[in-house]
Amino acid sequence: MASSPAIQSKVLLVPFFATSHISPCIDLHLTEARPPGAVEATVVITPANASVVRSALARRAVPTSGGAMVQVAMYAFPAVDGLPPGESLIRDLAPDAVVTDTHFFWNVDVAADLGVPCAIFSPIGTFPTLATSHLALAGVHGATGGVVTVPRFPSPNIRIPITELPEFLRSSNVSNRWARIMPARKKCLGLYVRNGYVRRAYFVGPLSLPPLPSAGASTDGSPCIDWLDTKPARSVVYLCFGSLTHMAEAQLHEVALGLEAYGKPFLWVVREWRRQVGDRGMVIIGWAPQTSILAHPARMACLCSSTWPMVVEQFITERFVTQVLADGQRMWPEDAGVRSTRSKENQFIPAKAVARAVAMFIWCPEGPGRGEEQGE
Repeated sequence: MASSPAIQSKVLLVPFFATSHISPCIDLHLTEARPPGAVEATVVITPANASVVRSALARRAVPTSGGAMVQVAMYAFPAVDGLPPGESLIRDLAPDAVVTDTHFFWNVDVAADLGVPCAIFSPIGTFPTLATSHLALAGVHGATGGVVTVPRFPSPNIRIPITELPEFLRSSNVSNRWARIMPARKKCLGLYVRNGYVRRAYFVGPLSLPPLPSAGASTDGSPCIDWLDTKPARSVVYLCFGSLTHMAEAQLHEVALGLEAYGKPFLWVVREWRRQVGDRGMVIIGWAPQTSILAHPARMACLCSSTWPMVVEQFITERFVTQVLADGQRMWPEDAGVRSTRSKENQFIPAKAVARAVAMFIWCPEGPGRGEEQGE
């Protein structure tokens, strides 16, 4: 007796406009869509982001038509008067479930009107998500100085200077968007995060998928990967401060001097600034295959802003890496200078601090803490 065909669940995923939100959303959808036929997955985006999504799917060797694992649907932007972005399309597609980015909080109510479950997806990890939520409830808004201890956290105590808190926590007035995001999180089925879940637990991260066998060409031939292939294992420092981070040219100069003093191979991704580095280093202008770089055996450490992908919670994530996991190295010691989420308050990180932090991974190849490979 022939078995009846499996019933597909139609799931819509609505990512935020930023590439750093789109990529993990796509990986989540690919996870949902396996095995083929179990889920009819659709990414809902604006026309401006269509090429970003299709490029990301192509790098993962995923078709977008003709029985594709993931479908792509587009909505008009700017939105139709009186409707939030994508609302009419969501209603027309009539999904069985909606997974919406945390910034598109109104989709929780749209899903409720349709009578389907909705989960909010956040690319921020569990630790900073919980920390910012607890700090918001603790009433730190408007504080101008000093140090705050994150409440309701187990030891070690996480102490953060006020200058290093995200702007929505530092402001004296809670933003209208934040005030609406929090109630939406409480109403939805749950909140997906990169390494866990708040309210009801769905552990979905890390979401970076391994390359499919047919996807070899997506990274083969990439100049930076070819360059990494020429380097010994655990010998290269990877630097990337994100596409939204603004760094003054003088600070870039200090980083470059620190790398020069370090004297070992490095791979540095920047937006516009370029410096001649010879055979020892490689500078990439613009986009880089970050997942492939991080997975490459030649990479020893990562010099970053602790964000992946966000810039707003970088100092909170730093505490997780350096104090809780104890496998990262601060760029400079506590009280060595003011660091801030407001660029005008920041002090420069000197070249010697860059060289010292990176050198920690030469003196202790397993990392400065418990043996992982992440540098700060």
